[in-house]
Amino acid sequence: MKKVSNTSVIFTVLLLSFFLILFDAQGQEPVTWTWSGGDSFHLKITESYVDPSSGNVKFRKFTTEAYNPVIELYTSEEGTPVQNVNGCYVSLLSDDGMNICIQQVALIATEVNNKQTEKFLLIGTGIFSITVAHKTISGIVYLDSEGKLNQDKSGTTVSYNLKGEIAGGSSEDSFFFRGKLGTRLDRGN
Repeated sequence: MKKVSNTSVIFTVLLLSFFLILFDAQGQEPVTWTWSGGDSFHLKITESYVDPSSGNVKFRKFTTEAYNPVIELYTSEEGTPVQNVNGCYVSLLSDDGMNICIQQVALIATEVNNKQTEKFLLIGTGIFSITVAHKTISGIVYLDSEGKLNQDKSGTTVSYNLKGEIAGGSSEDSFFFRGKLGTRLDRGN
């Protein structure tokens, strides 16, 4: 009978373990929770234009009608931000021409006992497309927000309160916007 080396046995066990882990990971879809809520806010717009009397490039500022987006935050069961199928950690979508996708985020949060409120800070960047005065403009966007977790008596998170500022712009369209948001996000799934 041929003697099997310890190295061969260890290699075989490691290889088998790798395939079992790979098979197990492929067999399970990660659970994503969607937290959503409606909001209504105005955008403060700054755009540049050429002054016909002087030929100088100047800024023009105005405020839009209210946008009414649905804001969604995507998390794992543990509350860690995850991307949805479109690559967004946070999205703002509306029928009135707003489409914002926050694709990179940084989050820090407190961890306290059940009798206290947990808080978090969430910033992110991404892309936007909005319609202003019948013109669709696309560019980069930034979200700076904070919030708190609302928990039931057992300590399970039942909603998030989110407030902050969103800003974006497009050099190509000489366009910049800023707006304040604030809403309660309830679990949708």
